[in-house]
Amino acid sequence: MTAVIPVPVPPQTGPKLGRGFWVERELEVPRQRYTPEPIITKLRQAEVELVRGQTTAEVWRKLGTSEQTYSRWRKEYGVFRRIS
Repeated sequence: MTAVIPVPVPPQTGPKLGRGFWVERELEVPRQRYTPEPIITKLRQAEVELVRGQTTAEVWRKLGTSEQTYSRWRKEYGVFRRIS
């Protein structure tokens, strides 16, 4: 007679648990919401880096944002370049 070794089965997630949407939401990484002060600080940092010659892709990576977020913030909060 051979011994039967139980194989651990990972717990199921999703609708099979009966809680559906909420189980999946608990497993997601929470989104970070920025207040206006950190957004303005990040936009100013971006302007400094762009003046130093970095590409916009490098700036987004350094700030930890996406191109879409950066563009939305610029549209909403404006550009901080001085007009000479």
